[in-house]
Amino acid sequence: MDVSRSVETLDLPVFALLILLFIAIKIARGKSQAPMPTRQYCQLLGLNAALLCLDAVLLAFDGKPGPRARIILETAMTLSFVLQGIFAFAQRLYTCSVIFPDKEIVPRRQLFAGIVIAGIVALSVTNPVTHWIFDFDSANRFVRHPLSLVVVFLTFTFFCMTFLVFLRGRNRFSDGSFVTMLGIPIVPLICGGVQVAIPGTRLLWSGMALTALLVYNLHQNEMILVDHLTGVHNRYSLDLALQRKIANARKGRVFAGLLVDLDDFKAINDRNGHLEGDCAIQSAASIIKGSFHEHDFIARFGGDEFLVLLDISWNTDLAAIKKRLVRRV
Repeated sequence: MDVSRSVETLDLPVFALLILLFIAIKIARGKSQAPMPTRQYCQLLGLNAALLCLDAVLLAFDGKPGPRARIILETAMTLSFVLQGIFAFAQRLYTCSVIFPDKEIVPRRQLFAGIVIAGIVALSVTNPVTHWIFDFDSANRFVRHPLSLVVVFLTFTFFCMTFLVFLRGRNRFSDGSFVTMLGIPIVPLICGGVQVAIPGTRLLWSGMALTALLVYNLHQNEMILVDHLTGVHNRYSLDLALQRKIANARKGRVFAGLLVDLDDFKAINDRNGHLEGDCAIQSAASIIKGSFHEHDFIARFGGDEFLVLLDISWNTDLAAIKKRLVRRV
């Protein structure tokens, strides 16, 4: 085995692991100022790091002779197949929590995902006996069997579902943020496709580490666009959204705005204190978010004022929406 070649091929996963370590240290030291689902994000970092370690093992022992190397290769590849399905599912959960934080996951979808993951795990852990997914030849080189494409298809199903989630929540991002976040489902689809087309290449998890860094930086930048008390957009984010809406309106895409003001909010603060006032603001924001569609833009305009931007063009539609909001209150 060419040792210099092995060191060179290990450069990419090692560099990717250093990226993940940098992000983890930043989060552990409290440098992550943006409101992000840290627990789910860290789970993805851990899974990504584990898969990169497995990639490094596979690269280091690929083609190395001997039964011990074969056992190591089979173990690493089996764990890789198991963890990549779990990673794809965890990534989808993280994406849903970022784009639709107030929406519960449908139990039926959870059940479907559990069945798919169980199938991937079952096929992977039994492979050392069945060799249905992969094997290693006499030179300890990886050999893919047809059933491996089934496992890849099931895994990629989650990546495709994540992509659809992004399309549904398109209006919740600025153009630049959307392009960056779109790397979450696009990178595994592209890199995974390359790995399927060219056996022996291992780009997927290194690419995901780079995406994790981009997403981390995006979260830091996006903190200036979020009202931390309510979780809706803030005034600065509203100004940017209004600029886009007005530019589109000049092209014929009409929109409407609905200003929501809380009655007697000052009395709540004066009578019960600012902590109760904050709770009232949070409750109002929750009611407003539950009264509109996922693609509607909701921002905190001032202390007790919210502004909702709607892609509608008829006053009758706006009147019906106002009545619906009043009923929810």
